[in-house]
Amino acid sequence: MEAREFQTALGLVAAEDGVCIVPAAIHVMGRRDIVFRDLAQRAVSPIIISHRKNDPSAHLDTMIRVIAGLYEDWDWPMPAGMMRRRGLIDF
Repeated sequence: MEAREFQTALGLVAAEDGVCIVPAAIHVMGRRDIVFRDLAQRAVSPIIISHRKNDPSAHLDTMIRVIAGLYEDWDWPMPAGMMRRRGLIDF
């Protein structure tokens, strides 16, 4: 079964209806009915940014600049939308 919300996924695990992979920060939620285990291998998840079209916000520009820096640090290909926003491509 697939769940899109952490609480739903954790509820299913607590009901003994499966397992789920969640960020380490979820462990601090204090669930005593679930056992959390570290993965043997590091897992990553895509970063998704939703914003208003043509938003001129300085805060949005800062956030995109920081995330683009992470993509470069991790040697990941930068998504076309992020490249457009940063003025790296025209289309």
